Amino acid sequence: MSNSNLVNLIFDAYHNFLLNIEANAQYVFYTLSLIKNNTYKIPYYQHFINLLFIFIVIVILYILYRDLVYRDASKIKRCRDIEDTIEINKTYEKPYVYRVYIIQKNLAKDILNNYSICLEYDFTREMTNIYFGKPENVNGLTFSDYVSETDSPNLNKSRFSNAFSYFSLDKLDTNFLQYDNGEKLFYINKKIITDGNYLFIVATPDNKKILDDVYAKKLARFVKRFGFDNTTELSPIYNILYAIEHNKNSATI
Repeated sequence: MSNSNLVNLIFDAYHNFLLNIEANAQYVFYTLSLIKNNTYKIPYYQHFINLLFIFIVIVILYILYRDLVYRDASKIKRCRDIEDTIEINKTYEKPYVYRVYIIQKNLAKDILNNYSICLEYDFTREMTNIYFGKPENVNGLTFSDYVSETDSPNLNKSRFSNAFSYFSLDKLDTNFLQYDNGEKLFYINKKIITDGNYLFIVATPDNKKILDDVYAKKLARFVKRFGFDNTTELSPIYNILYAIEHNKNSATI
């Protein structure tokens, strides 16, 4: 093949390539012009509806993304909390047993002699034990649900709504805290016991204050909040229960 023929072939190929590009470009411009013309023919309210639909889709996708990220972060945090709880309880003589003492601020120097109420959470046995202090430290917190026939029908309901409640490990449910003075049962007034004049102090079963265990302190805060509002999140309870279950499974494996 001569050099002139080779040049002609290259030129023809290049010419055909340009023609194809030009044809495709014309098709694209023609398609865009059709879209433009049809778009102008659409009423304005349809433009608005389309934009609104796109905006709603973007918002939904963003919410789903945030929810997915939050769930992943929550799972990671819970796993870390469980692992930390296991490690901390390895240092206790009786692991997974906590006492939460409720005591007046001005009497807090001597917890054992002056406490009003003690809630012992034994997570290993899944038991909740309630201890009351001296009568003089409890009587000021109590009220009776008794209503005479002459009282308003709504009076009993309003009194009952002030009752302090606690989460029972035995039933995994809510119970009202009741005090028996030997003659009758009384309820504990949550408005008094959570008003800031009382402390919720967490300790070990041998009555040593827990100072460095953040999860034990969360449990004490939970007892106070749940006593006032029993819709409070239960994670401080279940994180400890999950830690025990995880520890059992790890030991089995």
